[in-house]
Amino acid sequence: MVDIHCHILPDLDDGPESLEESVGMVHMAAASGTTDIVATQHANLEYGFHSGVVDERISQLVAASGGAVRIRRGCDFHLYHENVVLVDAYRHVSERYGETCAHLLFVANPLAALAGEPVEQCVATAGNRAKTWYRFW
Repeated sequence: MVDIHCHILPDLDDGPESLEESVGMVHMAAASGTTDIVATQHANLEYGFHSGVVDERISQLVAASGGAVRIRRGCDFHLYHENVVLVDAYRHVSERYGETCAHLLFVANPLAALAGEPVEQCVATAGNRAKTWYRFW
């Protein structure tokens, strides 16, 4: 099984507070048949997204958990006005994690695609990068 939305990286957002807690989550997931986890830390006004820190936490978690499951990069980027306006501020998200974010954005909330005009307006406000994300989906 692949878990496509998991706040498993320690001390980045509202997920686990410690590496030990993250390791426990990995072992629990492995015991239930999970083979891959997409680490989807928040990228928003409250929780900044720093790709170097994310890479470091993934490496630490894989080492500490003995590679019990594969940890994949992702992010939890919600399509709301304030976030979309900040797309350029999150350039490293769109360049490095854009495809993953696009999938997770809409898989996590498939009804967003049905919102029609409000979604179109929000994406139009963000410029080309968000438009690419929207078309990709």
